[in-house]
This record gives sequence, C-alpha cells and structure tokens, in this order.
Amino acid sequence: MTSYRYGDLIFESDMSLELPGDSDETGCRFQVRQAQGLAAVSCQWVHRHCLPDGEPWLSVAKHEGGYLLRFHGLADFQACASKREILCRPEPDTDLETVTHLLLDQVMPRVLSLTGKLVLHGSAVVTSAGAIVFIGETGWGKSTLAASFGRQGYPVLADDCLLVEERDGRLVGVPSYAGLRLWPGTIAALFGEELSVHRVAKYTEKMLARLDNGRVSFCSDPVPLQRVYSLATPQQGGDTKVITIEALPGRAVFVELIKSVFRLDVTDQRRLREEFERLGQWATSLDVRRLGFPREFSFLPAVHDAVLSNLSE
Repeated sequence: MTSYRYGDLIFESDMSLELPGDSDETGCRFQVRQAQGLAAVSCQWVHRHCLPDGEPWLSVAKHEGGYLLRFHGLADFQACASKREILCRPEPDTDLETVTHLLLDQVMPRVLSLTGKLVLHGSAVVTSAGAIVFIGETGWGKSTLAASFGRQGYPVLADDCLLVEERDGRLVGVPSYAGLRLWPGTIAALFGEELSVHRVAKYTEKMLARLDNGRVSFCSDPVPLQRVYSLATPQQGGDTKVITIEALPGRAVFVELIKSVFRLDVTDQRRLREEFERLGQWATSLDVRRLGFPREFSFLPAVHDAVLSNLSE
C-alpha cells in the first residue's frame, strides 16, 4: 500500500496513482483497494445522474455499511466512512486510467462530503490578490479559463475539484492534485505541442495534462479565496461580443454555491442541513461575481484583463 494526499484526505491504495506520496499520520485516512467482487448487500438507490441524452451515468445507493457508487458500464465503488475504506470493482474492459479518473474526480470529492468537508465543482488559479475560482455547469469553460490563466503564469490551484475550508477566520482553497483535463482543441489552441498529455478515460476524448511541467505551474499549498466567478450561460450565436462582470446578492450567492457543491447522499437531512447552514454563512462573506464572455479563444486575453481589473476593485 502506498499513501497519497488528496486535499486534506490521506489515503492508502494498492493501485499505482500519479500523485505525490504522503507519509503524514494526521488527517483523514482511507484505504482504497481493488476487489474482484463487491459484497452483495441490500441497497436503497437514492440518486441517479444522467447524461444529456438521458443515459444513466452514476447511480448512488445507500446500504447499512455505506454507499455504492455505480458508474454504469465502467466500475462500482463501495465507500464506507466508518471503516475508512473504498473498494473498487472495475468492469473487465475498464483500464486503470479510467479507474483513476473516476476515483480522483468523482468518488473522492463525494467521499470528502461524508467527512463533513465541502468540495466545489470549480477550477481555481492563484493571483497576487489570492485565489480566484470559476464555477458553473459542465462544459461552460471552467478548465479552459484555468488553463489560459496558467498559460500566462498564474499557478493552477485546482481543476474541477476544490476543497474549501475555513482557517483562522478566512476561507481557503485546498488543492486536490496537479492536473488539467482539457479537450484536444483547447490544448492545441493554448499550448500547441508544449504539454505532455494522455487520455483521461476511455469514454471521453478529453486529455489530462500534468502540471509543474515547465509550462504551467501548480500551487500545492492552501490559498485564501479572494473571489468566485460564476460563469454565465455560454452565448448561443448572435452579434454580442461583450465581457460582463456583475456582483451577485447574498441569496443568489447561496444558490450558486448550493449548485456547485459535490455531495454523495442527497437524502441525508442532517448533512444537508449542516451544509446549508455553512453555505449560508459563507454567502454573506464570499465575494461572488457573474462572469459572461464569448466562448472564443481569441477573447481569452480580454477576459484575463477584465478579471484582473475586477480583482483590483
């Protein structure tokens, strides 16, 4: 078993992962193991995530020992917070890259929620003013924005999964791992052939670029959050070529945060109540702005200028 760190979660795994090792004895510790089969248990299916075409993608079930996460046609993961254990049973034709992606980008953020942590579905970079976070729906440009800022020398803090904690009275973003998941066209437009990449998983054309590779740096330390930018709906044609940034009132901030948090059990009333209370407190102190911009690579330098100018306010 090798020890790794993900956010402030330390886990041991019998799978070889492209993550920094960690021997720290403190923090939350889980064990990740591959299993030939998962124990047959009586499950109560509590939630299903579907793809835009209606195909089931992830089904979550609750049972006496924990939770079952079924990624249809790919792998099952069984998580038990009390035993600090995650078991994985991939389908025969599911490769290790796909299992690693599912573990780090889908399972771990949700398992952290079992320990009382809050993980935002957002990408973040570090500026001289602090960390800025981009949140929004899948496919709206969070990773592209983070990569474009990284291309200009701003360290990447997280891509899609950012652990948020309160430390010494301030909210800080805790990085997960050094990687960016980008479409081939985005990589070609921003970096050409400068990045070393490989396929994220067998079911997507996205590529994973490891950071700290001499072209894009990664910040491995927690950074105070300065501002959150909630991405507006991508423009659907038209002649408007405008970049807009507007402040959001507290109630709208709360709604944006609720939509952007990874959670495992949507039926756990106690955890939901605790989550809502915490987000309600954060909504009064966290500066969230709505960012609208054309989804064209040629506009990215102007988006950088607008965001950095907005930060100086």
